[in-house]
Amino acid sequence: MTNGSLKWTWSTTLIDSDYVTGIFRALDMIREVNPKLTKVAVLCPDNEYGIEMGKQLKVELAKRRI
Repeated sequence: MTNGSLKWTWSTTLIDSDYVTGIFRALDMIREVNPKLTKVAVLCPDNEYGIEMGKQLKVELAKRRI
């Protein structure tokens, strides 16, 4: 629908904080299933959007380690 064939359509995206919240919710669910998991990798695109999301992930992770 958003390939340009329709005049009044557009695509929206989640904001960084929505992705960060979703990632940590998923991690919480995974840890409920297997509490022994201690490492995770999150890949972010190498652009301004991905860099900012990575920064927010680090901030949230630091809060959770306290």
